[in-house]
Amino acid sequence: MASKTTLKVANAAELASYIINSINQVPGVGTIDLPTRDMSLKQIGELILDTPAHRNAYYDVLNRLAIINMTRSYYEFPYGFMLRGSFTYGESVEEIEVDAVDPIDYYDILSQPEEVLTNYVPNVKSYIHSINLAKVYPVTIDYNQAAEAFLSEDGLFNLVDKISEAQYNSAKFDLYFLVKYMVQRRILSGTVAPVYVNGFDSMTATEQVAEIKAIVNRLIEPSRLYNPAGILKAVAPKDMTLILDAHGEASYSTLNLALAFNKSEAEFRTSYSMISDWTTNDFTRLAKLIPDVQEFTDAEKAVLASVRGFCSTPEWWQIYDKEIVFDGIPGSDLGTAATNMTTFNNPLTLRKTQFLHVQRVMSTSPFQPAFFITTTQPAISSVTVSPDTLVLATSAAKMSVQLTTTVVAVGGANMAVSYAVDDTAADNGVTVDANGLVSIPANYTGEITVRVSSIFDTTKTDEAVITVASGD
Repeated sequence: MASKTTLKVANAAELASYIINSINQVPGVGTIDLPTRDMSLKQIGELILDTPAHRNAYYDVLNRLAIINMTRSYYEFPYGFMLRGSFTYGESVEEIEVDAVDPIDYYDILSQPEEVLTNYVPNVKSYIHSINLAKVYPVTIDYNQAAEAFLSEDGLFNLVDKISEAQYNSAKFDLYFLVKYMVQRRILSGTVAPVYVNGFDSMTATEQVAEIKAIVNRLIEPSRLYNPAGILKAVAPKDMTLILDAHGEASYSTLNLALAFNKSEAEFRTSYSMISDWTTNDFTRLAKLIPDVQEFTDAEKAVLASVRGFCSTPEWWQIYDKEIVFDGIPGSDLGTAATNMTTFNNPLTLRKTQFLHVQRVMSTSPFQPAFFITTTQPAISSVTVSPDTLVLATSAAKMSVQLTTTVVAVGGANMAVSYAVDDTAADNGVTVDANGLVSIPANYTGEITVRVSSIFDTTKTDEAVITVASGD
């Protein structure tokens, strides 16, 4: 393993001296001018920048120091409990869940001894979360920036700080906007369970906290209501996390909230966070991160405006960083490898560009419980299927028809639907899948009725009638 030395400098002059002296260790460098005692920092800077070998060493040191500074957290990301960790190999992470096992009657087994030979296959469900964010954050150091760093005593260190701060903070800011957008879109898509609290805004802060505690306590009872996959899950309050907007956060005592989740105040702070509000986001920035990102409509803003809090398990968030390790910088005494960082020295412009690589899985679990508190009664206004009538000629080959359903919901109600064909058509081999694709067997004739029902409100339905007639 290559040895490493630690660079310790107290001021810019010592750093400049290190840069000058480091040239003596570079093979092939000839005689160079050395600074004298009466030189100012600016004059030393001119000497460094006017000598190619010195200038390259200076850029190299800046880049290496910036890489080390990347471990410093300039901006404290408020959602640390959401981050699941990192992985080095592959492009995806698999999430596996096993649903509840159905019981069988003991006495039935006694009466049917052969029953013990039956295989009982567990209901195993899996979901693949793949890398869906791959960005590079570049910063180039040019001659003018380098020269300006020698104009003040702290200039060199400030430049190093600004290089790493600009990249590291930018990546963290973007993670914040993405996380906020992700939870906003999950609420709007109906994949997070809405919990309506009548009169929530007219309650006192103490009453609101008590209501939050009562809702969280419900999850102790095993239920399929709080995850999109319908897995039977039970969660203790201490295993839940909470996000409030700035207004809600200012209204409550952290200690009272902690008690609502059966946690100490210190424990609660590690699983609790705040956003400014539920209705806005930085769509200018998001457009650089998400292709074809859509701003919220007025109707969507109305849904988000009624949100008073969001709860989930930490595992609901499936956020993983891809750890990319590049070869170290030749001749570096500050480390032999750089993680998620590369540099490029342009031989024509004599500029160095430093690249921070961010590859990340940004996803949520279909198996973990989550809900949001809303002041608007969730409801399904209508379910409309298209086409609602269709006439086809019978065919010697299989046919398929794709149905499209539009659901109008309020209050963040789940907009998922189920499809079913009438019994007669089903007995004759007609099927419909979960996405509304109707499959019709060869030589089929007759009428097919497909019923579409809201999962949230089964009284909201619509029908499509497909008539398959012979060509006679």
